[in-house]
Amino acid sequence: MRTVITVDIDGYEVVKGFDRPVIDPGATKAKAKKWLAEQPQAKTIEDLAETIRTSKDRHQQIKDRQKLQEMLRTSALKYLGYVRENTQYCHPKPGEYMITEQEFHRLKAVSVAPGFVLLRDGSLLRDDRGKFFWHKEKDRWVKTKIRKLGFSLPQDSAFFEDLSSGDQEQIVEQYRSDPIGTLSEADKDDQYNLTLERIKQKASEELRKLKAVGDPEAEKNVEKILKASIKNLNEKFGRSGG
Repeated sequence: MRTVITVDIDGYEVVKGFDRPVIDPGATKAKAKKWLAEQPQAKTIEDLAETIRTSKDRHQQIKDRQKLQEMLRTSALKYLGYVRENTQYCHPKPGEYMITEQEFHRLKAVSVAPGFVLLRDGSLLRDDRGKFFWHKEKDRWVKTKIRKLGFSLPQDSAFFEDLSSGDQEQIVEQYRSDPIGTLSEADKDDQYNLTLERIKQKASEELRKLKAVGDPEAEKNVEKILKASIKNLNEKFGRSGG
């Protein structure tokens, strides 16, 4: 047997790990002792032991003792086998469940990719908590942070990387048009990161175009433009590096 440890996140039982269940020795011994007492051989052993104790025939006592030892060995093996098959365990803690070895190996075999969590039933659930998605309200792009597990994007919403290059440019331009002094620190970081991402995307697109026409200086020229653009961006936001 094994124990699967879960935690409740927004109504989902998310697997956090595995362990072995804690054996209850008292309950296990009590159950095995009761089973042993009900076995037909138990009365035979008891009777044979009494016969040996009261017998005056030493030759017969030796034979009976040998027979008793063999019966005790057989009984002990059966007892140990019963204990292995009927081990009693302590009651699991909240969020923990006892599972079979087969189910344990099934859950362990599930490959959990980044951005997903493993659920108690063995299925995978996308985890976008902490990410932002974008949607348009009138003529302005609005970002919203995902705070719950299992969240589904509303219609006409998308992550920044999934937007078209035109929509991404609109968001960057929207930030550019907002005076930096009026932005919160979080919005400043967003504007910087989004602008930097677009700069790199444009550089990558330009490099593909130049390579397509066979420009031998393509990488050198694009790298020069990229460094200059990042330098200007850092100066605008008062950041070091480049």
